[in-house]
Amino acid sequence: MRVGIVTLGCDKNTVDNEHLAGLLDEAGCEVVPSPSLDGPEELDAVVIATCGFICDAKEQSISCILEWGGRKRESGGRLRLFVTGCLAQRYAEELLAEMPEIDGIAGVGQLESLSDLLWRAGAPHCGGGASG
Repeated sequence: MRVGIVTLGCDKNTVDNEHLAGLLDEAGCEVVPSPSLDGPEELDAVVIATCGFICDAKEQSISCILEWGGRKRESGGRLRLFVTGCLAQRYAEELLAEMPEIDGIAGVGQLESLSDLLWRAGAPHCGGGASG
């Protein structure tokens, strides 16, 4: 399973995504850091680490989610889309209600549950159903 990780916002997201990459690697996933929307990567899933503290960061995060949602539609729904970070933590219900492209949300401090979310979304080779 190939998982792209997109980092937005503060240095904390960078550190969290380095930790997440290690968790996913241990779970048997191939991690693609900073995947491009227009890139050649064939991804099974993408994780977007969002920022939700200032207006510009919120807008950037929402724009990024929408762009990857478009890529998901282009893939016929094969690509799985997950959102983490502060925006996901603060606005989880709203994001899920307004963006049906999102397959799962892991808030701040919930990175260990992400491999389980990936597995439940149809990626049996990543984490084998066990969290963390």
